[in-house]
Amino acid sequence: MQALAEYIMRRRFNAVAVAFVCALLPLLEWLGAAAVALVTLRKGWQEGVFVLTWACISGGLRWAVGDVLILPTLVLVFCGAAVLRQSVSLLYAIITTTALSALVMVLFQKVMPIGLERLVTKTGDMFAELQLLEKLAVTNPEQWIVELALTGFGLSVAVMALAGLLIGRWWQAKLYYPGGFQDEFHQLRLSPLMLATLAAVAVVAVGLVPQLRLIGALISLPVFLVGVSLVHSVAKILGFGLQVLALFYVLLILFSGYVYLLLLLLVIADSFINIRQRLAHTNDQ
Repeated sequence: MQALAEYIMRRRFNAVAVAFVCALLPLLEWLGAAAVALVTLRKGWQEGVFVLTWACISGGLRWAVGDVLILPTLVLVFCGAAVLRQSVSLLYAIITTTALSALVMVLFQKVMPIGLERLVTKTGDMFAELQLLEKLAVTNPEQWIVELALTGFGLSVAVMALAGLLIGRWWQAKLYYPGGFQDEFHQLRLSPLMLATLAAVAVVAVGLVPQLRLIGALISLPVFLVGVSLVHSVAKILGFGLQVLALFYVLLILFSGYVYLLLLLLVIADSFINIRQRLAHTNDQ
């Protein structure tokens, strides 16, 4: 991965080639997004726009054949990288990227692209074939399917954009600030005001767009990432090995709902008592 980052930064053509080709190929979109993020973080928004434009050509081609995921992802990862470069705050960049993902979700609910309409249709056909709507006793099947498909799309855009942003930042740290990304990620923390603001935004968003009641799950992504950061930071402070982190991710996969809720509770507690600072102080004594 570091070799690829070095290749991207060697000259403009390399960055354009990686962004264009990866954005064009399924399953490699995150590398294209990461290339856009890396160039923007290191060389500024003007150079980032140049690489983004070529990546968006690939995204446009995929849009034309019904794949509407990559184009908004590329734009969002560029915006997140631009905010990160300007603010030097990974948390602000994560919140910005998530907020823009929610905005895309609302916009596409108003003006749905053809590719997303196909996704809604396929989702409806799948549920009808499995007879899940009857089992779930859904009162308004059409609206429920649209909401589910849009939520899945919004989460996919957000996760892809955040993955591209974090990988781009990691690449930048590997090349120019060794160890910097780990320190930056471990320091992610929400203040009580930020936490209350995110909760308020989620409530207002649901109120303004009742057709997208699950938009709150999307807006909670920054809280989830801060929770993951807290787990990594605490593991480092207490001297736990990789086995503990591996166990955490296994539990996250197997019991995602419970672990997600636990992370939310830990983030709320951390916003008031700063768990990492207290543990570090205790270890120093």
